[in-house]
Amino acid sequence: MTRSALPKLIATDLDGTLLGADHASSPRTKRAMEAAKDHGIAIVGITGRGPRLLDICRMEVPLADYLVLAQGSHIYRLGAESADLRHAALLPGHRVERVVAKLEDVVGPLELVVENDGGHDSPLLADPVPTDWPFPVTLTHADRAASLTAPVVKAFVRSPIVHIDVVLDAARRLVPESWCMLTEAGIGYVELCPPGHDKGTGLAFVAQDLGLSSDDVLVFGDARNDLPMFGWAGNSVAMANAHPDVLAAARARTLSNVEDGVAAYIEALLA
Repeated sequence: MTRSALPKLIATDLDGTLLGADHASSPRTKRAMEAAKDHGIAIVGITGRGPRLLDICRMEVPLADYLVLAQGSHIYRLGAESADLRHAALLPGHRVERVVAKLEDVVGPLELVVENDGGHDSPLLADPVPTDWPFPVTLTHADRAASLTAPVVKAFVRSPIVHIDVVLDAARRLVPESWCMLTEAGIGYVELCPPGHDKGTGLAFVAQDLGLSSDDVLVFGDARNDLPMFGWAGNSVAMANAHPDVLAAARARTLSNVEDGVAAYIEALLA
């Protein structure tokens, strides 16, 4: 992409992409985002993180015009002091139960984590509570019946003995697309999200809101949940630490997230 064809919108994943090992954006990254804004480029943070982490996401991408959360099911347009919820979708809890039951018939017992409350910093419900959850959030034990009595933002499942790729492949064979959207975000869990929603649909919603086309959009990502937006956007950049499928799908590559790869690419783009 040349300077004469700068993107009108930059959308970036957060964990493993924009953020470092400490799950925070560096001063260099924030300067690069500011430079992009100075060139009239809209900024979108797009992540699997749920709406309960809205404030934390805003802190890490302070210049974002939009945040697309929960794998595309929750979309916020941001103002200086506000966050306008432009779109939201939930997944029926009983459907999660059916999916888990189908999967357990094939791969054996699964561990379940449920995000059923989009409120600020609300706990995740788990059965059992994992000791290796990758983010510093509160997890509370709740049996499945209790955690799935109402619609949920999304759910996470993993097997203690079967590799995640096997679980994901089984889920995609067994679970109709009309039931839920299935993905994997690099944290060892298969994610169950509202059907018809992924990072590609979320990004398309934002672009339409701004009157832009896919050719106007540049995206950054590292995990398989980023593949839908790589398929939709006109230009895509994979991090050096990206999953092989993401590296294969990208039109360009940059340094790893711990090397400020997003900032390095934007700096070169604007130079």
